[in-house]
Amino acid sequence: DKRNLFLFSNVFWDIGISSHSNLFNDVINWVLQTIEIVRHNENDVHLYIKPHPGEKNNSLSSSTGILDIINKHYPKLPKNITIINTDWDIKTYDLFPYIDLGVIFNGTIGLEMMLADIPVVSTGLTTHQGLGFAMEPETVEHYKSILLGNQPPLIAERKQVELFAYFYFIKTMIPWTLTKQAYADNFDGFTINSLDDLKSGKDPYLDHLCNCILDAENTVPEAW
Repeated sequence: DKRNLFLFSNVFWDIGISSHSNLFNDVINWVLQTIEIVRHNENDVHLYIKPHPGEKNNSLSSSTGILDIINKHYPKLPKNITIINTDWDIKTYDLFPYIDLGVIFNGTIGLEMMLADIPVVSTGLTTHQGLGFAMEPETVEHYKSILLGNQPPLIAERKQVELFAYFYFIKTMIPWTLTKQAYADNFDGFTINSLDDLKSGKDPYLDHLCNCILDAENTVPEAW
């Protein structure tokens, strides 16, 4: 009968995450303050916290994670706080039917929940900031009111979210065909046979990338 909040934390030491702070100074501060808000309302709400899988699977997995920080501050968790341990290998999508409110700092999981018609509250700067897709509290009191269900849920207009997701997930990713992979490649796996393969008209994606650079004013990057 309780209100089920699902918080999906970020890898707090990830590059660039500090520049996306908004309501809270950082991811750690956000998680701990969220716990503090919820712990005093154990009859009404239950908070489930799912650490980012990158804390387990990343090459830096031996580093301190959000779970370590929570355990340090709360050797005994409040009754209405549950950690969804990464060792359990529970898929995020399997949790969707049980979520009354998705709680995020930022990240694509917010969009994925919106596409499943789940209301979302975000406290960091997101790619969809200010578009009316998620609740974006400007004060901690407002955030508290949202968590406790004292604010009407915001269900984003599905067609608008789908349109945004299409461009964000698909059209911003311009296909790359010159090497076997585009990220962290050592460039020894070229897929071209000769320099002639680089000539205009040979590869439409390469032509488009060149136009983005050489004729930026008249080229829309997503229109490949």
